[in-house]
Amino acid sequence: MNAIPIGVAAILEILLLFGASFVLAMLPATFSEMLPEMVKNSKGVTGVDVDDKARRMQAFNVLNEVKSGLAKYKMKTGNYPEIGSWEAMVGSSSPLVKPLNRIRVDLPLIRVDLPLNDPWGNPYEGKSTKNSFELKCAGPRHSGKDLDPIIITQYRVIGAP
Repeated sequence: MNAIPIGVAAILEILLLFGASFVLAMLPATFSEMLPEMVKNSKGVTGVDVDDKARRMQAFNVLNEVKSGLAKYKMKTGNYPEIGSWEAMVGSSSPLVKPLNRIRVDLPLIRVDLPLNDPWGNPYEGKSTKNSFELKCAGPRHSGKDLDPIIITQYRVIGAP
């Protein structure tokens, strides 16, 4: 069996470590230089930029939280609450925000500080009856951007990010 002399093996190991260290040291600088350009020019297949994707995800999360609150309300009471607007749905007197059980301490079904407007500054829309609900974010309006609205009902989600 041909063995590598100890001195040669040590030199090869040192060279390998230096080479790996050099490559790793170069990566962060390369990526940090590339990242702003990548973000600035990032457009997906749909042509939607990163900011709009982040806003869309943020809007979806808000709608989904209200959907979860409505589902919890129905599980506790047997029906959805009758609410005619988004403002009434997320406001401080909403049945989703007020505790359901007055005898024991009960947590709100949704956060108290949910926004009235979507990340583009337009109002969210929402309504519910005993049997159904619809939550909507229209997205950017009159901006020339091609984004479908996000609509969530008790049966389906349309336009999820």
